[in-house]
Amino acid sequence: MRIFLLIWACLFSGIACANPPPYEFYLEKDAKGVSGKVVIQGEGQWHYVGNVKDGKPHGNGVKVLEGGMLQYGEWVNGMFKGDGAVYVPTPFNSLEAGYYDDDKIVGDAAVIIMEGETYQGPYGRMGLPHGKGVCIKAGVKKECTYDHGAKVE
Repeated sequence: MRIFLLIWACLFSGIACANPPPYEFYLEKDAKGVSGKVVIQGEGQWHYVGNVKDGKPHGNGVKVLEGGMLQYGEWVNGMFKGDGAVYVPTPFNSLEAGYYDDDKIVGDAAVIIMEGETYQGPYGRMGLPHGKGVCIKAGVKKECTYDHGAKVE
């Protein structure tokens, strides 16, 4: 009987018995100064789900950009920085994973181009494959070289 009364009191007396929602929704213009877990609808063609500090992505989160590009990973003061992954649907249809600094991948990383080729190796300052790495295509693994994103044959 006590449980029934407690449930009835919660439902009909205006007492909030449910947990607060895990994420709060904001338009980009209203998110300034907000900290915590949010869903932000950007004024441009982007959306973000994750942690923010002072209205900027900070911590773990996912950003979906115009055209379907997706960034998942760590953010610092609005910049994609730390371990993460990026999916680019066009023109490459690729998935890359590694360490990002100021929105660009740096150091060793891996990229899968959905046409069936994989590259694992260093990336240069421009965020493009650059240097000697390993390429895998049709199950065959071999050394390969990239020069600022262009494969050297």
